[in-house]
Amino acid sequence: MKETHHFDRIYSSDLLRATKTAEIIASYFNGMEITFSEKLRELHFGSFQGRKSLELTDEDKACLNSCWNNSTKRYPDGETVEELSARVTEVFSEITNSNTENSTILIVCHRRTLFCLLKQILGSVPIVTAEWFKNCSVNELMRDKSTDKWQLTRFDSKFLDTDC
Repeated sequence: MKETHHFDRIYSSDLLRATKTAEIIASYFNGMEITFSEKLRELHFGSFQGRKSLELTDEDKACLNSCWNNSTKRYPDGETVEELSARVTEVFSEITNSNTENSTILIVCHRRTLFCLLKQILGSVPIVTAEWFKNCSVNELMRDKSTDKWQLTRFDSKFLDTDC
């Protein structure tokens, strides 16, 4: 990876799985410093947090789907998708504003965090039929300097050869 990629900064969610992934990647770049942010955390599922899908009733699953499909509906004791979108949009703006225009930034985060980030930046997310945003997949954005718009140049590609 080091021979083919260069990163100026690494940002990561401060949740365990993301921090471990970011640390593995940073180790390939001579222990590059990682900036951890709670704003890059996964959606807070409230009372569903940490529960496995096998533990969920049909009613629980319906509630989860309803909250995801209605961005202003709060997950019980958690946050709304709208709040997640605002949080990740804010942190992305902070990240891009604190780095130079030519910087190459790596962000390690979670499935729904990434989905909301891409949707906010691009206006939509590619529709896929299989599970999207697989663990350790890579999505690459580039800013068109002439229009100041972001373009998705790599989507959900299997890149990291790890056991993530």
